[in-house]
Amino acid sequence: MKVIFHHRFYDVYTADPAAARGRMESMVSALEGQEYDFIGTTEPATERIWNGFTAERTFNRSRASRWSYELGCLAPAGAILAAETRLLPVNRLLV
Repeated sequence: MKVIFHHRFYDVYTADPAAARGRMESMVSALEGQEYDFIGTTEPATERIWNGFTAERTFNRSRASRWSYELGCLAPAGAILAAETRLLPVNRLLV
């Protein structure tokens, strides 16, 4: 199995417990040493692409902070990379 990952996923981006420090480390640790291939995202999605992947309110709120915006651009980039490497059927991205 392949896992799409970027080092910025370790960043704490909100006070929500789901984004707490250490959340990614425990998941990565559980997967390391098994038969998982970590693929790194290299380029964030463009604004046009990201805007198509998220609700307009969320997109606009994230644009208020450059840091949140940059981090938010990684999720659609990962989804596109998954489709390109056939991790997900393309039609699943449209659901």
